[in-house]
Amino acid sequence: MRLLQLKSDGELSLTKDLIKNIPPYAILSHTWGDDEEEVTFKDLLEGSGKTKTGYRKIRFCGAQAASNGLQHFWVDTCCIDKTNNTELSEAINSMFNWYQDADICYVYLSDVHNYSDIDSSRWFRRGWTLQELLAPESMVFFNNDWEELDTRSNMSPTISRITGIPRRVLLLDFSGEFSVAQVMSWAAGRETTREEDIAYCLLGLLGVNMPLMYGEGPRAFERLQQEYMKISTDHSLFSWRGSGAERGPFARSPTEFRHCKDFTAGKGHSLEFSMTNRGLRIDLPLMRVEDGNFAAVLDCLGPDNRRLAIYLKEVRPEVYRRVRCIEELPRIDRGETISTPKTVYIEPAVPRTLGRDRSMPQKDGYSFRVDFRAALLNGFCLEQHHSPDDKTQWNVTHSNEGFSVLAVDSSGQYGGLQFDNTGSGEQFVVILGIHNWNVWLDITDIGTDETFESVVEEYYHYRKAHDYNNDKCRCQSQWMGLKRVSKPLSRGMSVYTSINSGESERQFKVEILVKVNG
Repeated sequence: MRLLQLKSDGELSLTKDLIKNIPPYAILSHTWGDDEEEVTFKDLLEGSGKTKTGYRKIRFCGAQAASNGLQHFWVDTCCIDKTNNTELSEAINSMFNWYQDADICYVYLSDVHNYSDIDSSRWFRRGWTLQELLAPESMVFFNNDWEELDTRSNMSPTISRITGIPRRVLLLDFSGEFSVAQVMSWAAGRETTREEDIAYCLLGLLGVNMPLMYGEGPRAFERLQQEYMKISTDHSLFSWRGSGAERGPFARSPTEFRHCKDFTAGKGHSLEFSMTNRGLRIDLPLMRVEDGNFAAVLDCLGPDNRRLAIYLKEVRPEVYRRVRCIEELPRIDRGETISTPKTVYIEPAVPRTLGRDRSMPQKDGYSFRVDFRAALLNGFCLEQHHSPDDKTQWNVTHSNEGFSVLAVDSSGQYGGLQFDNTGSGEQFVVILGIHNWNVWLDITDIGTDETFESVVEEYYHYRKAHDYNNDKCRCQSQWMGLKRVSKPLSRGMSVYTSINSGESERQFKVEILVKVNG
């Protein structure tokens, strides 16, 4: 690796390519701006690039390193010769180790000025920054003016809430105690500029190495899973869920693991499995299900410590395909008899040469169609709506008919609706949204010292605004992923809300009912 030095005259210089005896160094984690505004390896060699926007953060990184007693630092934009494919491949395969070996990592949040901006920072949505978050031993966050915000340790409650990564992972060294499905779930919904990079950015986290092949598209993520199989027998690799009537054994992207944050590897010793020219060869117990297909029992556990299974369809003797892929995985009760494992081959749904095994691009965002006609019939009208940011939008054009629609761009966004009954003077608030790529909702009241807007915004606290002495704070409730809740009203009535799947994977139907108890 090459390291940067900030000279006494303010000039930047590069060391030679170091292999051994690497000195202590700081490392920068950031999000790239426009390519033409980032300082490249060539710029440094030619002594140019000083007028580029990216030059400022490199200078600040060097100055911060010097203040911490470090003479050397590393920045990905200019320390790698990206025109050299061999060097680029070596760098990407070594990246996790480089961040892990750094004395300290500085996180520069270019879109954050105040602490309250952190939740919306794109740094938490990029693929490469996942390993950069987990690998370093020491990490400090800075805002866009290079003012220190806090350390990763102190910010761990906020980071855990934003990313869904357990706080103990942020406080301790990242280790292999988590299943591959859990690690994949942390990458769910993250974005990369190049399609292949969503696989390459996970190499270090999964402990594998593989050559880079830009241009291969989604095949890169399949290769990643196949490489991981060579070093692990973790069955949670197959616990993904995604669209498609018939599928092969592998997920199309980390997003298909978004429901796996609590899936753990089995406690037994899984038998070897491998890829063959007939597909994935694996030994699994098979249980016939009601539609004539099979539930193949995996050696991995759900959050209730029951073994998980996937649905398989036999297409010819010994050869199967994944079916019912979008459904929740069946769970095997502890007392249920499990048959002896049988050797099966799970093949791709169609030959790859036909080009139909590619995932189709999806439109961004989620939508919730809210049906509150039953509330209208009982005198509750939609009084007002609110969302904490401009990326979340309410459409209340048809509110007089008992419908509204909430559109959100990404995980971590939500909105609220206030319903009033002018006759009884009662009111209630319904909050709904996406957190860690799962839907959630809640029903609450507006206190005497609160406003509707403050109630809605309390659900996503920033660490410095949260009252840790208040165990009833609303930001504690929605992380359970509730999909059905109720709340008593007066006159022997209650309000009930539920979220159900809509016509597509990212559309949901929300029903708000007001009815007599019992």
